[in-house]
Amino acid sequence: MATRAITPANFPKSSADLRAAVKVTLFSGQRAADHAKVRTYHATGRLIRHHVLANQDRADYGVKTIRRLAADWQLARSGWPRGDPFYRAFPIWATWPKLT
Repeated sequence: MATRAITPANFPKSSADLRAAVKVTLFSGQRAADHAKVRTYHATGRLIRHHVLANQDRADYGVKTIRRLAADWQLARSGWPRGDPFYRAFPIWATWPKLT
């Protein structure tokens, strides 16, 4: 979303205009944050999935890998497993640009 430079000519004229402008700005920021979170889950899932598949001959390797990553970055384990099922469900990111 392109942003316009704020000049005296395009300042919100009323409090209703100001509320509308702030609402648009907040929603666009939230949308960008949500998009980044989804991309992060997808990329994390892709990395973990390919690493686990490369070492699939070892029993319980995937579970140990997730535990080790969580301990290394001192993160809750609940966040790490989200990426793998998400990546398996949607292995190709953003298929909509390919639609005609």
